Amino acid sequence: MRSPLLFLGLVLSLGLAGCSTPPEARLERPALRVVSLDAGDGKLALRYINPNNVPLVVNNSTHVLSLDGQHIGRIKEKEPIGMPPIGEIVHTVALPPEIAKGARDYLAAHPGRVRATVESKLEVLLYDDETVTLKSSGGGTVGEP
Repeated sequence: MRSPLLFLGLVLSLGLAGCSTPPEARLERPALRVVSLDAGDGKLALRYINPNNVPLVVNNSTHVLSLDGQHIGRIKEKEPIGMPPIGEIVHTVALPPEIAKGARDYLAAHPGRVRATVESKLEVLLYDDETVTLKSSGGGTVGEP
């Protein structure tokens, strides 16, 4: 009677040991805040806060910009982003001309401060060219006071 129970316990413990969480699943997504938008110069400044105790290396990213809920455009960026562990960085995104124009037009039609929101998809390099996509979103106010 002990042999089948012992065997079942051994199989169960080995099976559960193989169910550990992979490292990429333990990564928390960075917090995001819009720092500034300079539509004239075509620049969007984003602050990322990495809550992880390991640095994050972002190979490429995609950002969706909205002003007061109005979709302005999607920016695909190949510029790498390095985020220090449990730290923050300000990253400047170059706006394509058509998105910069859309932002300028919107800000001109809506003088004063407006709410800018950004949704980012960050392709994070893990090891040996393995990547994981982390999504982050945040906002801030931009425009003239």
